Amino acid sequence: MFHSIEKYKTPAQVLLGLIALTFVGFGVSTVSRPGADYIVRVGDEKISEQSLNAAIQNEQADGGSPSRDAVFQSLLQRAYLKQGAKLMGISVSSEQIKQIIVDDPNFHDAGGKFDHALLNRYLSQRHMSEDQFVEEIRDQFALQNLVNLVQNGVLVGDAQAEQLIRLTQVNRTIRSHTFNPDEFIAQVKVSEADLQKFYNANKKDYLLPQAVKLEYVALNLKDFADKQAVSETEVKNAFEERVARLPANEAKPSFEQEKASVENELKMKKAVADFNKAKEKLGDDAFNHPSSLAEAAKNSGLKVETQETWLSRQDAQMSGMPENLINAVFSDDVLKKKHNSEVLTINSETAWVVRAKEVREEKNLPFAEAKDAVRQAYIRTEAAKLAENKAKEVLTQLNGGKAVDVKWSEVSVLGAQQARQSMPPEAYAELLKAKPANGKPAYVRLTGLPAPVIVEVQAVTPPDDAAARIPLAKQALAQQQSANTFDLLIRYFNGKIKQTKGAQSVDNGDGQ
Repeated sequence: MFHSIEKYKTPAQVLLGLIALTFVGFGVSTVSRPGADYIVRVGDEKISEQSLNAAIQNEQADGGSPSRDAVFQSLLQRAYLKQGAKLMGISVSSEQIKQIIVDDPNFHDAGGKFDHALLNRYLSQRHMSEDQFVEEIRDQFALQNLVNLVQNGVLVGDAQAEQLIRLTQVNRTIRSHTFNPDEFIAQVKVSEADLQKFYNANKKDYLLPQAVKLEYVALNLKDFADKQAVSETEVKNAFEERVARLPANEAKPSFEQEKASVENELKMKKAVADFNKAKEKLGDDAFNHPSSLAEAAKNSGLKVETQETWLSRQDAQMSGMPENLINAVFSDDVLKKKHNSEVLTINSETAWVVRAKEVREEKNLPFAEAKDAVRQAYIRTEAAKLAENKAKEVLTQLNGGKAVDVKWSEVSVLGAQQARQSMPPEAYAELLKAKPANGKPAYVRLTGLPAPVIVEVQAVTPPDDAAARIPLAKQALAQQQSANTFDLLIRYFNGKIKQTKGAQSVDNGDGQ
């Protein structure tokens, strides 16, 4: 609506994105106690469940799916900025606001003149009075003036933009060598004392989790469906009911065409009824005989199945076991009291009752049992250390101008975007430091990768259109500086403006 505001698309956009709230139900209300009408009050600005719900609805109407807490945090920032603008003496006069409304084309008739009826219709749709509308615009433009102050104070020169381009948008001619730890395994010496020391330092890695061996009985809907019988009369009656439900202008199928389908449908209906009765009976028997499944299985004509492998919670989750079954298996009733579970719906056609046959408590594996795993882990760890030390040694030699005996990769050109996407941030930051000079390459050791890597940077070449990229680079730097300034500004306002907690809650309201 307000084009002078909408043209800004920069750090302020996040902070101003929730300004145009849908105000509902304004008016004087009686509150039972102080704070009953808001979640939090910043200065004299209240954030209520009502305004939070309105902001969420506004975001959803624009196609977003914001979390309730994220929207609340945005409203909180907006409140601090609004109160901060007042604190700084930033204001908009009533005459300016009136002129803004009169100039808005949304309130102009076909002849381009201001039409008060269009304004009234808009206010009616939003359940607002003119005074409330004026205050909303006042808030919007006070905030925008604050944004303008921040943005106008950000100055970025061409030199800064060029430096950003040189750092983040250049191509690098490189070759590299990876120090694979596997190549150092033969150098690792292993003693019993080393393994024992390594085990003691890493006991948490040799933890045997709590686990269970299960017994269970299972009801299957298919078993009930296979036992059902329906008469010819039942099938014919059901067929006639099905045909009667068809539209008058639709061709009617013959009985022979539909007989098998109708028969299966009737059997399934009967099976579902019997299945539900069986679940109820199984649940009663399992409850009345909590220490064994034998009686419940016998009364239901079922077999007690057993699972002989240990099952931990992590194993269960990785296998795709339903969450309700996992929670039942590892509940106190089943795991500690050794009682039968309730009837658990596995899917639409299966129900189980489970019990713990055996329980293994969480424990550390003794050194003797963990020794093979300890040996493998120790060798991998020591080999990685040797690889890292060798990488450091080679880097020192290269930087000292010495020749080294390593197998370099083929020379290639690494683009800035490719570099950012192919390595972790710490490795990319290290790569940026490598700057060839005086016709000599630069060397850097990359960390944060599966194995240490040394990169030889032979040349750093700016993009051909570097000059054309300067405006965008300046804009990016300005946005970043503005964002940093806003962060500092909100921190300043946090310390200057009082926040009061109300009786309402962020988690309440309309089930959002």
